[in-house]
Amino acid sequence: MNPLIRFFINGIFLVAVWFLFYNFFRYNQHVHPHYEKASALLSHLILYVSEKILDTIGLEAHQSGTIIFIEGASQSVNLLRGCMGRNLMGIFAGFILAFPGNYKHKLWYIPTGIAFIILINIFRVIGLAYNSYCCPENTQFNHDTFFNYSIYLLTFVMWTIWVQKFSPLRKKKQEEK
Repeated sequence: MNPLIRFFINGIFLVAVWFLFYNFFRYNQHVHPHYEKASALLSHLILYVSEKILDTIGLEAHQSGTIIFIEGASQSVNLLRGCMGRNLMGIFAGFILAFPGNYKHKLWYIPTGIAFIILINIFRVIGLAYNSYCCPENTQFNHDTFFNYSIYLLTFVMWTIWVQKFSPLRKKKQEEK
């Protein structure tokens, strides 16, 4: 079967599974506590590492719940549920799963990509915290535009690397040459 057709079929299936999970299954009494705990752990990880890096570079940062700020800043950064990159991680993993390729490579590429998205998000939080400290008038623009597009672009680059380095399309192009 054509790899692109297979990608679209797999993609539609994965979107349906994601939709069902996100809208119904995650509220199941057995799943919901684990889902909430995983979300809280991700938030804590991002904020804790961001705080430690800011402290390491000489900026006195403080974290409380989902908020982080630098001492003396006029604004703080609130890491809301939609800002942790969970959906982006799911989309990234879904793209890799849906696109044809060796599952041996998928087993290391997906966790590596998710770790990279978390790392990008940590630097995003650090950047926004610093931005709210040094020039708060630009914080909203950087939050809404610069940092969002940066994380989407870097995730797209990771997916492009997958397609170019690990997919059957790469092999077909090499065979055609």
